[in-house]
Amino acid sequence: MGSAIGISQGISQGISQGISQGISVVIPTYNSKDILRQTLDSLNQQSLAADKYEVIVIDDGSSDGTEQLIKQYLNRVHDKISIRYYYQQDKGFRVAKARNIGIKHARFSRILFFDSGMGASKTLLQQHYDWETKDHRAVVLGLSYGVYEFTTENSQQLMGILQQSNLDDALTAMGQHNNLYDCRYRYLESLDFDLSLVPIPWILLWTNQVSASTQVLREIGGFDEWFTSWGGEDVELGIRLHQAGCDYQLIEGMLAVHLPHFKDEQARKATSNNNIGYIHGKHNLVSTGLMTEYHWEDLLVNFEALV
Repeated sequence: MGSAIGISQGISQGISQGISQGISVVIPTYNSKDILRQTLDSLNQQSLAADKYEVIVIDDGSSDGTEQLIKQYLNRVHDKISIRYYYQQDKGFRVAKARNIGIKHARFSRILFFDSGMGASKTLLQQHYDWETKDHRAVVLGLSYGVYEFTTENSQQLMGILQQSNLDDALTAMGQHNNLYDCRYRYLESLDFDLSLVPIPWILLWTNQVSASTQVLREIGGFDEWFTSWGGEDVELGIRLHQAGCDYQLIEGMLAVHLPHFKDEQARKATSNNNIGYIHGKHNLVSTGLMTEYHWEDLLVNFEALV
């Protein structure tokens, strides 16, 4: 297994090897062994051909046996997924740097950012791959059950459904409960799920499930490693992808679920607010200024009046 300790080269240099058409799934993780196992198991059941995807796990200094878990998968020769593992020392919250390690080492033309603790339907990677063949520069967003900004509301209900059946059947069952829908769903439904009608689509770029061109990600320098606390590093990346001329597209339906786990709501709100201030200072756009005053949904709904 590889190690990411000491990597300091710019990701725009990439790796001196060919890039094949396919998907590199980049998963940062920190002391989340149990839910990471569920994520990897779901990626082991994909309908997409095995030679069209890989999984890159970047460990942000875990001490819970995550590396030993990955070794178990590497020793299971009949598994479909190909996993590579990189480790960086625990120096605090460094998810931006972790994802950049994934970007640097990706072997395929599209990168899917997928959080540790997400469960994927069997067709999720195929759906992202289909966009790669249609428009390789597209930024593709996917909605997921159980995605809320700060809270873990409805966790018991989600767990109850997940425990009753396999993941794909559970995802179907979740469709009957709109309180479990991704918190972006209501706004997007009002636009008939047409991202071209969203005035600043990058504000909806959340890395629990989003894919983009490996080449473009390298060209724009990947994630800004200034971010060393929760929130905003994905939206800031989204601004630069938009400025690079990438179109935003949405996968219809919810093909993944955010597996319930603890979130410190107050801490996340505090760091998110601080990071929004940094984003505005960096980009100095009218829209980033409004982000410092308004919740994302209020901003989008009232955008024309506010600008």
